[in-house]
Amino acid sequence: MTREIADFAATQMKGTIEEAGLTTRQLLEDVQASLHDSIAGEAILKCYTEETRQQFGAVIKAIIEETLVRALALSQEQMNVWVKKTLEQSVRDSEAALASVTADFRGKLVGAWGRLLWTCIGGGLMAGALLLAGGFWLGRNW
Repeated sequence: MTREIADFAATQMKGTIEEAGLTTRQLLEDVQASLHDSIAGEAILKCYTEETRQQFGAVIKAIIEETLVRALALSQEQMNVWVKKTLEQSVRDSEAALASVTADFRGKLVGAWGRLLWTCIGGGLMAGALLLAGGFWLGRNW
């Protein structure tokens, strides 16, 4: 009977060991498959992520370039308007200053010419009077 129990126990042990071996083999295959899937999935994810980054980069670059072009065009237009208004205002101010200076110069010139004219007339009258007086004096004394 001990021999039968030992054979039965050996058979049971052998079955358990074979079953454990199959289970271990199955677990190893599952781990290998999972690891393979994980590595492949990681590689795919990395490639997908890199491709996505490139595509998003291209889209963002296009959006930024378009926005920059619009912003630069708008700022250039506003700067042109500002320069035009400033230049027109400067021209108006210059014209007003020139008109004021010209009027002032004309006033001074007319005043100077007027004084010169009156000085010439006064000098002529004085010279005429001196010549007349000198003529009378010479006429009496000579």
